[in-house]
Amino acid sequence: MKKRVLVISICALMCIMLVGCDGVRENDPEKQQAEVYLHSSIQDEVDSPDWVTKLPDIEDKNQLLIVAGMGMDKSTAYVSLHNKDKEGNWKQILSTPGVIGKNGMVLDEEHKEGSDKTPIGRYRIKRNCGIAPSPGVKTPYTSAIDVIYWTGETDGDIPFNSFVNLRQYPELDEQTSEHLYELEYEDQFMVGINFNDEEDAGKGSQIFIKCLSSDRPYTNGSVEIPEDIMKLMIKYMLQDCVIIIDTMDNLGAEF
Repeated sequence: MKKRVLVISICALMCIMLVGCDGVRENDPEKQQAEVYLHSSIQDEVDSPDWVTKLPDIEDKNQLLIVAGMGMDKSTAYVSLHNKDKEGNWKQILSTPGVIGKNGMVLDEEHKEGSDKTPIGRYRIKRNCGIAPSPGVKTPYTSAIDVIYWTGETDGDIPFNSFVNLRQYPELDEQTSEHLYELEYEDQFMVGINFNDEEDAGKGSQIFIKCLSSDRPYTNGSVEIPEDIMKLMIKYMLQDCVIIIDTMDNLGAEF
Protein backbone atom coordinates (compact mmCIF):
# COMPACT_ATOMS: atom_id res chain seq x y z
CA MET A 1 0.00 0.00 0.00
CA LYS A 2 2.79 2.39 0.97
CA LYS A 3 4.58 1.53 -2.27
CA ARG A 4 1.45 2.34 -4.27
CA VAL A 5 1.04 5.68 -2.50
CA LEU A 6 4.69 6.47 -3.20
CA VAL A 7 4.27 5.76 -6.93
CA ILE A 8 1.15 7.96 -7.11
CA SER A 9 2.96 10.76 -5.29
CA ILE A 10 5.92 10.60 -7.69
CA CYS A 11 3.59 10.73 -10.72
CA ALA A 12 1.74 13.70 -9.27
CA LEU A 13 5.02 15.51 -8.63
CA MET A 14 6.17 14.90 -12.22
CA CYS A 15 2.90 16.32 -13.56
CA ILE A 16 3.34 19.44 -11.45
CA MET A 17 6.89 19.82 -12.71
CA LEU A 18 5.79 19.46 -16.34
CA VAL A 19 3.06 22.05 -15.92
CA GLY A 20 5.55 24.33 -14.27
CA CYS A 21 8.00 23.91 -17.12
CA ASP A 22 5.28 24.72 -19.63
CA GLY A 23 4.52 27.84 -17.68
CA VAL A 24 8.15 28.90 -17.85
CA ARG A 25 8.25 28.32 -21.57
CA GLU A 26 5.06 30.29 -22.11
CA ASN A 27 6.59 33.27 -20.32
CA ASP A 28 9.87 32.95 -22.17
CA PRO A 29 10.15 35.96 -24.54
CA GLU A 30 12.33 34.03 -26.99
CA LYS A 31 9.76 31.24 -27.23
CA GLN A 32 6.96 33.76 -27.70
CA GLN A 33 8.95 35.46 -30.45
CA ALA A 34 9.47 32.12 -32.21
CA GLU A 35 5.74 31.46 -32.10
CA VAL A 36 4.84 34.87 -33.53
CA TYR A 37 7.30 34.92 -36.44
CA LEU A 38 7.69 32.18 -38.99
CA HIS A 39 11.29 31.36 -39.80
CA SER A 40 10.77 32.41 -43.41
CA SER A 41 9.71 35.86 -42.16
CA ILE A 42 13.17 36.47 -40.72
CA GLN A 43 14.78 38.13 -43.73
CA ASP A 44 18.28 39.51 -43.22
CA GLU A 45 19.67 42.25 -45.44
CA VAL A 46 22.62 40.87 -47.42
CA ASP A 47 24.64 41.89 -50.46
CA SER A 48 22.70 41.25 -53.64
CA PRO A 49 24.11 38.41 -55.78
CA ASP A 50 26.59 39.44 -58.48
CA TRP A 51 24.14 38.57 -61.24
CA VAL A 52 21.69 41.15 -59.89
CA THR A 53 24.30 43.92 -59.86
CA LYS A 54 25.18 43.08 -63.47
CA LEU A 55 21.65 43.46 -64.85
CA PRO A 56 21.49 46.04 -67.64
CA ASP A 57 19.98 49.51 -67.24
CA ILE A 58 19.69 49.55 -63.46
CA GLU A 59 22.23 52.29 -62.73
CA ASP A 60 19.55 54.93 -62.11
CA LYS A 61 17.14 52.57 -60.30
CA ASN A 62 16.58 52.52 -56.54
CA GLN A 63 14.71 49.24 -56.09
CA LEU A 64 14.29 46.00 -58.03
CA LEU A 65 11.75 43.22 -57.60
CA ILE A 66 13.02 40.24 -59.57
CA VAL A 67 10.95 37.20 -60.55
CA ALA A 68 13.41 34.63 -61.90
CA GLY A 69 11.47 31.80 -63.52
CA MET A 70 13.05 28.35 -63.52
CA GLY A 71 12.38 27.98 -67.24
CA MET A 72 10.03 28.95 -70.05
CA ASP A 73 7.86 25.90 -69.41
CA LYS A 74 8.12 25.83 -65.61
CA SER A 75 5.63 27.14 -63.04
CA THR A 76 8.16 27.88 -60.27
CA ALA A 77 10.33 30.94 -59.70
CA TYR A 78 12.71 32.66 -57.31
CA VAL A 79 11.46 36.06 -56.16
CA SER A 80 13.66 38.69 -54.52
CA LEU A 81 13.57 42.38 -53.56
CA HIS A 82 16.68 44.58 -53.75
CA ASN A 83 17.39 48.13 -52.55
CA LYS A 84 20.26 50.42 -53.52
CA ASP A 85 21.92 51.92 -50.44
CA LYS A 86 23.37 55.44 -50.06
CA GLU A 87 26.74 54.24 -51.33
CA GLY A 88 25.19 52.83 -54.50
CA ASN A 89 25.49 49.18 -53.44
CA TRP A 90 22.66 46.74 -54.06
CA LYS A 91 21.26 44.94 -50.99
CA GLN A 92 18.87 42.00 -51.04
CA ILE A 93 16.21 42.54 -48.40
CA LEU A 94 13.79 39.71 -49.24
CA SER A 95 13.88 36.40 -51.09
CA THR A 96 11.49 33.48 -51.44
CA PRO A 97 10.40 30.66 -53.75
CA GLY A 98 7.21 31.38 -55.67
CA VAL A 99 4.91 30.06 -58.37
CA ILE A 100 3.99 31.54 -61.74
CA GLY A 101 1.82 30.58 -64.71
CA LYS A 102 0.68 26.99 -65.08
CA ASN A 103 2.15 26.89 -68.58
CA GLY A 104 5.31 28.80 -67.75
CA MET A 105 6.41 32.09 -69.28
CA VAL A 106 6.02 33.98 -72.54
CA LEU A 107 7.35 37.25 -73.98
CA ASP A 108 5.14 40.21 -73.09
CA GLU A 109 4.25 40.97 -76.71
CA GLU A 110 3.22 37.35 -77.32
CA HIS A 111 1.00 36.96 -74.25
CA LYS A 112 -2.61 35.93 -74.93
CA GLU A 113 -5.68 35.95 -72.71
CA GLY A 114 -6.27 32.50 -71.22
CA SER A 115 -2.76 31.24 -71.93
CA ASP A 116 -2.01 30.63 -68.23
CA LYS A 117 1.47 32.06 -68.80
CA THR A 118 3.41 34.75 -66.97
CA PRO A 119 4.64 37.61 -69.18
CA ILE A 120 8.36 38.39 -69.46
CA GLY A 121 9.29 42.05 -69.24
CA ARG A 122 10.03 45.08 -67.07
CA TYR A 123 7.14 46.64 -65.24
CA ARG A 124 6.18 49.14 -62.54
CA ILE A 125 3.57 49.19 -59.79
CA LYS A 126 0.08 50.01 -61.03
CA ARG A 127 -1.81 49.54 -57.77
CA ASN A 128 -1.31 48.09 -54.29
CA CYS A 129 -4.48 46.61 -52.88
CA GLY A 130 -5.92 43.70 -50.95
CA ILE A 131 -8.72 42.42 -48.78
CA ALA A 132 -6.58 42.87 -45.67
CA PRO A 133 -6.04 46.35 -44.20
CA SER A 134 -2.87 48.17 -45.15
CA PRO A 135 0.12 46.61 -43.36
CA GLY A 136 1.85 50.00 -43.33
CA VAL A 137 3.05 50.50 -46.88
CA LYS A 138 5.27 53.19 -48.43
CA THR A 139 3.00 53.50 -51.48
CA PRO A 140 -0.76 54.11 -51.86
CA TYR A 141 -2.84 51.09 -50.85
CA THR A 142 -6.54 50.33 -51.37
CA SER A 143 -8.44 47.91 -49.12
CA ALA A 144 -10.91 46.07 -51.35
CA ILE A 145 -14.55 45.69 -50.38
CA ASP A 146 -17.10 43.22 -51.73
CA VAL A 147 -18.13 45.43 -54.67
CA ILE A 148 -14.60 45.89 -56.01
CA TYR A 149 -13.64 44.15 -59.28
CA TRP A 150 -10.67 44.13 -61.60
CA THR A 151 -12.23 44.41 -65.02
CA GLY A 152 -11.77 41.90 -67.78
CA GLU A 153 -13.19 42.19 -71.27
CA THR A 154 -15.77 45.00 -71.49
CA ASP A 155 -17.98 46.67 -74.08
CA GLY A 156 -15.83 49.79 -74.17
CA ASP A 157 -17.88 51.98 -71.84
CA ILE A 158 -16.20 50.41 -68.81
CA PRO A 159 -12.40 50.72 -68.55
CA PHE A 160 -10.62 47.43 -69.30
CA ASN A 161 -8.01 46.01 -66.95
CA SER A 162 -8.92 48.47 -64.19
CA PHE A 163 -9.88 48.56 -60.51
CA VAL A 164 -13.58 49.52 -60.41
CA ASN A 165 -16.53 49.71 -58.03
CA LEU A 166 -19.66 47.77 -59.02
CA ARG A 167 -21.80 50.61 -57.69
CA GLN A 168 -20.21 52.92 -60.24
CA TYR A 169 -20.55 50.37 -63.05
CA PRO A 170 -23.63 48.22 -62.22
CA GLU A 171 -23.70 46.90 -65.80
CA LEU A 172 -20.25 45.28 -65.39
CA ASP A 173 -20.09 41.68 -66.61
CA GLU A 174 -18.95 40.00 -63.41
CA GLN A 175 -18.15 36.76 -65.24
CA THR A 176 -15.35 38.34 -67.28
CA SER A 177 -13.91 40.38 -64.39
CA GLU A 178 -12.02 39.33 -61.28
CA HIS A 179 -13.95 39.63 -58.05
CA LEU A 180 -11.27 40.20 -55.46
CA TYR A 181 -13.31 38.50 -52.75
CA GLU A 182 -13.65 35.17 -54.54
CA LEU A 183 -10.07 34.08 -53.88
CA GLU A 184 -9.78 35.49 -50.39
CA TYR A 185 -6.53 33.81 -49.38
CA GLU A 186 -4.56 34.87 -52.45
CA ASP A 187 -6.00 38.38 -52.39
CA GLN A 188 -4.96 39.39 -48.87
CA PHE A 189 -2.14 41.54 -50.28
CA MET A 190 -1.58 42.28 -53.97
CA VAL A 191 0.62 44.37 -56.21
CA GLY A 192 -0.88 44.99 -59.63
CA ILE A 193 1.72 45.67 -62.34
CA ASN A 194 1.31 47.76 -65.50
CA PHE A 195 1.07 44.79 -67.85
CA ASN A 196 -1.10 45.51 -70.94
CA ASP A 197 -1.35 49.26 -70.46
CA GLU A 198 -2.58 49.44 -74.04
CA GLU A 199 -5.80 47.75 -72.83
CA ASP A 200 -5.87 45.06 -75.51
CA ALA A 201 -8.45 42.52 -74.30
CA GLY A 202 -6.90 39.76 -76.39
CA LYS A 203 -3.54 40.21 -74.71
CA GLY A 204 -4.85 39.50 -71.21
CA SER A 205 -6.00 41.23 -68.06
CA GLN A 206 -4.25 42.17 -64.85
CA ILE A 207 -1.12 40.43 -63.61
CA PHE A 208 -0.64 40.52 -59.84
CA ILE A 209 2.05 39.65 -57.37
CA LYS A 210 0.07 38.21 -54.48
CA CYS A 211 -0.26 35.53 -51.79
CA LEU A 212 0.32 31.86 -52.52
CA SER A 213 -2.79 29.77 -53.16
CA SER A 214 -3.49 26.98 -50.72
CA ASP A 215 -4.81 24.53 -53.33
CA ARG A 216 -2.63 24.68 -56.47
CA PRO A 217 1.11 24.89 -57.29
CA TYR A 218 0.70 27.36 -60.18
CA THR A 219 -1.23 30.46 -61.26
CA ASN A 220 -3.16 31.71 -64.27
CA GLY A 221 -0.29 34.09 -65.02
CA SER A 222 0.25 36.07 -61.83
CA VAL A 223 3.13 35.58 -59.39
CA GLU A 224 2.33 34.12 -55.97
CA ILE A 225 4.54 33.93 -52.88
CA PRO A 226 3.89 32.90 -49.24
CA GLU A 227 1.58 35.30 -47.42
CA ASP A 228 4.05 36.26 -44.68
CA ILE A 229 6.65 37.27 -47.29
CA MET A 230 4.04 39.04 -49.43
CA LYS A 231 3.03 41.14 -46.44
CA LEU A 232 6.65 42.15 -45.86
CA MET A 233 7.27 42.79 -49.54
CA ILE A 234 4.31 45.12 -50.02
CA LYS A 235 5.44 47.07 -46.94
CA TYR A 236 8.93 47.61 -48.36
CA MET A 237 8.12 48.27 -52.02
CA LEU A 238 8.67 51.80 -53.31
CA GLN A 239 6.53 53.52 -55.93
CA ASP A 240 9.45 53.62 -58.39
CA CYS A 241 10.28 49.92 -57.93
CA VAL A 242 11.25 48.22 -61.20
CA ILE A 243 9.69 44.76 -61.52
CA ILE A 244 11.76 42.42 -63.69
CA ILE A 245 10.21 39.12 -64.79
CA ASP A 246 12.32 36.71 -66.85
CA THR A 247 13.88 33.27 -66.84
CA MET A 248 16.91 32.49 -64.70
CA ASP A 249 18.93 31.81 -67.85
CA ASN A 250 18.09 35.17 -69.41
CA LEU A 251 18.88 36.96 -66.14
CA GLY A 252 22.15 35.07 -65.69
CA ALA A 253 20.90 34.01 -62.26
CA GLU A 254 23.07 31.65 -60.22
CA PHE A 255 22.41 30.10 -56.80
